[in-house]
Amino acid sequence: MTPLKVRTGTVETPEVRTCSACQCPAPRRTARCAFCGELLSSPSAVMFALERTATGFGWFTGDTLVASATMVDGAWQLSDARNDVVVTLVALAGGEGHALVGPEVTLVGAIRPHGDPDEGPMAASIAADPDGNTVLVLRTDGTNAAHVVDRHGDVVALASWEDADSTTDLLVTALGAHHSLAMVFGLLLCLELDRQLGRRI
Repeated sequence: MTPLKVRTGTVETPEVRTCSACQCPAPRRTARCAFCGELLSSPSAVMFALERTATGFGWFTGDTLVASATMVDGAWQLSDARNDVVVTLVALAGGEGHALVGPEVTLVGAIRPHGDPDEGPMAASIAADPDGNTVLVLRTDGTNAAHVVDRHGDVVALASWEDADSTTDLLVTALGAHHSLAMVFGLLLCLELDRQLGRRI
């Protein structure tokens, strides 16, 4: 497998605003948060904690719940802070990953494992758009971290954890604002399911 190349050097960070309701980043050119629909404000990268909850998983910024993932009828639903479903992960035939389906039953994209199965089920995963074009790639970094890059090799998100039972710390960079947070969070949920529940995604 060709090693994933991450661009180094100075990267121009686009101006972004941060949603005051869910703390997710979004491009300056948009008026509303792509994840929860609220009006946007100031620029920055955003730190999250991805934690197990009584009903599934939750993304938290401080004590604020930003998004949640709940199993409904055998599929994981990602909801925003208002509990509105943003995307559902629907298993593809033959264990080949998951389709990301929007609330209007529209295909948002797909997440598939990629690479050598001996490296582990989540050693690499690819998120693609509805046309099958690669949008994001996740690679694990040893046993306690992972990173997500876009098709240009720019880092979109970083994840790390102490052990199998610990909370995952996430950093979504300002560049993550260019991507669907439903896709970024879906990719990280797949990693978390494999890490904590031992499921191949």
